[in-house]
Amino acid sequence: MRRGMTQMMIANSSMHAPYVRMGRGSYRVMCDVLIAMIPPIVWAVYVFGGRAVTMIVVGVTFASAADYSFRRFIFRKGNDFDVSAAVTGILIGFALPVSAPLWLPAFAALVAICVKYSAGGIGKNLFNPAASGICVSYLLFGKNMTVFTKPFASLPAFALSVPDAVLNEYGVATSLDLMRDGKVVTSSIADYFYGIEAGAIGAVSAALLTVSLIYLLIRRVSGVGALAGYLMGMLVLTFFTAYADCEPIDFAATQLFSGGIFLVSVFMLSDYSTSPSTMAGKIAFGVVCAAFTVAIRYYGMIHYGEYFALLVSNMLVPVIDKATWQRVYDSYVRRNIDG
Repeated sequence: MRRGMTQMMIANSSMHAPYVRMGRGSYRVMCDVLIAMIPPIVWAVYVFGGRAVTMIVVGVTFASAADYSFRRFIFRKGNDFDVSAAVTGILIGFALPVSAPLWLPAFAALVAICVKYSAGGIGKNLFNPAASGICVSYLLFGKNMTVFTKPFASLPAFALSVPDAVLNEYGVATSLDLMRDGKVVTSSIADYFYGIEAGAIGAVSAALLTVSLIYLLIRRVSGVGALAGYLMGMLVLTFFTAYADCEPIDFAATQLFSGGIFLVSVFMLSDYSTSPSTMAGKIAFGVVCAAFTVAIRYYGMIHYGEYFALLVSNMLVPVIDKATWQRVYDSYVRRNIDG
């Protein structure tokens, strides 16, 4: 009987986490994530106007259509709407500047869903789908993703591409662009935190993303392991390697509040299928991702480095899991199987 119970435990452990552990399905989890996305969406509309909504809607539409096609015609899993595709589409819209052409979120969404189903679908991903779509889009169309406009600029909501004259009028350097040249505007750090700056649609406000994180923690959808490792790793590494002409803490704060650091932390870093299973592994995963982010920002691309760092860290998840797995339980199971 003990042998049978042990085998049943192993069979259950092969099911995709965390739905067995948490006692809830993917639909409920993704609905909570959608609710958590409301504050940054509202702020994006306030700061960037109607075009922000258009970008997000395009991402959701193409992600959902591609997801439906894979489920219905390739994997034969039915024709029900998968909420996770909507989450992916919103994340892609969040990561893009409002000045990007409308075909860009469509392309990124299609890439993301292809990456998602290349491993079999939700719960089986090696790489975060949204981050994959953003990184592939940056490699192919980087120039379209690095033109940022000042807050409250009036951009045409439905134009396929924003006219060059409008971009020249409202275009502005971001805090990351200034930091690349060794400049930090310490008086604007509060604006970076609250989100009154140029940047990606849903990534500019660390304050509103913190509200989203609190909701996810209350709903027990997200954990603190990877998040704590990532943010603390970023803070420590940038503090001790500050190169701008300012106080190290100001440099570290600007690094934290600029770009997609908080967006990655809240909605991507703790993705169930692309992050480690143990608490020690999650913390190590966050620290590793922080190290890659700092290295890429310092020696490579200043924009979107956190997304590339996340994908590289995703590749190391099996290694981190193996190194941090609870050996006591593993030995107990093996002993009962063999005996």
